[in-house]
Order: sequence, then C-alpha cells, then structure tokens
Amino acid sequence: MVSTIIVAAGSGKRMGKSINKVFLDLNGYPVLFHTIRAFEEHPEVDEIILVLKEEELAYYQQYFTGFGFQKVRQLAAGGAERMNSVRNGLNCLGEDSELVLIHDGARPFVRSELITEGIEQARRWGAACPGVVPKDTIKRVDEEGLIYAELPRDQLRALQTPQVFRTAKLRELMERAFSKGMLYTDDTALFVEAGESVKIFPGDYHNLKITTAEDLELGLILMMDVD
Repeated sequence: MVSTIIVAAGSGKRMGKSINKVFLDLNGYPVLFHTIRAFEEHPEVDEIILVLKEEELAYYQQYFTGFGFQKVRQLAAGGAERMNSVRNGLNCLGEDSELVLIHDGARPFVRSELITEGIEQARRWGAACPGVVPKDTIKRVDEEGLIYAELPRDQLRALQTPQVFRTAKLRELMERAFSKGMLYTDDTALFVEAGESVKIFPGDYHNLKITTAEDLELGLILMMDVD
C-alpha cells in the first residue's frame, strides 16, 4: 500500500496572515484543497493522512468534508516541530503501508508525474526526493558577510516534496533519532545521517511552496497557466 502524509500544521506568519496559509483562497478553493486533490486523484496513492494543528482539526472537518475526498483516512494533530508532526502522521498509517510520501500542505502544484516518479525511485532506492538546480549563484559567506567559498551549482539541489520512503525504514530511523534527542527539519536527513542512500530525481520549478504573499500571487498566475 502507498500512503501519503500531508503536513499542514504550519502558520501564516511569513504570509502576514492570522490563519494557516493552507486555508487561504487560491482560485476559488483553499490551498490545501488543491494539494489534497493531487494525491486523491493519483491512481497509486491508497490513503492520505492529513496533519493539522490540533485547533484546526475541527475547521477541516467543518469546511472540507463537502469536497468528498475518499482517500483522507485520518486526521492527526501536529507537533511542536515538523518531525513531531511527521511522526504523528506515521502513527496513523495502515498496517500494510509499504511506501509513504511526505508532502508539504503548502505545495498545491505538485504534478501527477512527479508523484509517480517519486514512488518508482523509492521502490528502487528505498528513499527518493525531487530536487531542482538553484537558478541563482550561491556563495558561502562568513559571519561578516564576506564570500569565502564558491559552490558549484551543478552539484546543488533545492529539495522539494513529496519525499518518498519505505515506511518501515522511515519509522525505524525516526524513532532512533528521537531516542537520541535529534530533530531534523528535512526527512531525508534521517537517511543521510544513518548512511542510507537517498535518490534525488529531477523536481519541478512549478512545484511552488506557498510561503509569502508574493508566492500566493505567483500561484494564481500558475493556476491560470494550467487552465
């Protein structure tokens, strides 16, 4: 079984809004609606676990049930950090989950082809993540802001989601990290720190994460391009 955990327990601070950015309007529907729909409509995804802030679970049940999503099997409360939220989502997965996709709730433009590629690569490698070559030149600077190292752009990747893992291995590595008191903001770090391979495959520059008000405006343009 292929599972998906959509992590949407963030806030709207950088957006400058008082509500979670995933509930903001994007072309007539909440951002989160578009994100869920991408996985709901994918033929290989069997179940979706949605992680929200505890105080927003009732909001989802009130306003989203009418959309008729059939694969959203369970809601989970988010934790203090992203890794806590992912762990709570993992605890809700079906017992026969083989692969799990971890996806940002604020990435509503993920394409079906990207989901398919992630699943295929994770079946082969055990862990896979989409990434894009940074468009800007990136330098390392010291504490005074002076450049001291050149980073070859062709060796760099800006990571996206969904990140896809063998479910059992992700659980194992996550519990190991928690037992050591280690927290990571990116799930691939669990595998890298354990010496496990993570396959980076080509991502999609349109797979935008909506974080700021400018991102929301760009998202509307992307929606018009799709239409």
